[in-house]
Amino acid sequence: MKSSVRLVAFAAVVYSIGCGKSDAEKFADSYCAEVAKCCGQEGKATNGKACHDLMTLAGTAGTYNSANGNACLAEMRSEVSAGTFCARLNSTSSSSSSSPCDAVFGDASTGSKKVGESCDFDFDCATPSTGEVGCNLGTCTVLLAAGGACTFTAECVHAAFCDSSQNVCAARVAAGGTCTGSDSAECVDGYYCPSSPKQCTAQVATGAS
Repeated sequence: MKSSVRLVAFAAVVYSIGCGKSDAEKFADSYCAEVAKCCGQEGKATNGKACHDLMTLAGTAGTYNSANGNACLAEMRSEVSAGTFCARLNSTSSSSSSSPCDAVFGDASTGSKKVGESCDFDFDCATPSTGEVGCNLGTCTVLLAAGGACTFTAECVHAAFCDSSQNVCAARVAAGGTCTGSDSAECVDGYYCPSSPKQCTAQVATGAS
């Protein structure tokens, strides 16, 4: 199975020390589970080990961007639903459009690009003394705090998401808070918005019902 160019770009996993799994590991579990299904379609191993190994070998010193991770999983699920995910993985050409999957992992300490300079990933941009910077549409951009006008979540600081009903950055909803399910990053890390009830609910462990 050909390696996805996009997967290689962000393939790194931060393993937590102590009990439980980190958000990065949960991301890898979810993403690699779908990759394994694609491998199964080609008669190859379906345990996802190769995907996890690729992420680990690509670098374990990266930082996990939860907003982009959630957005990447949402994109993945959309492609799975449309039946295009496996075809995308097998493609040797990178996507011409910006994808949150391009900036899920990175080493924040290596960024040197200033605001306004060209970039490929969030971690290309230097961390400012105040505020947050991300790579939006190929340019290092100051991320918007809650209340800022936006069109997509990647424009907002990592503690916020883009509320499409008002097109403004809004604080991510806390556990048990009311949500709409309009954005995968709407709830705080470790929570999601189910179809019913519309409340930010804790994600379940891998293998659970």
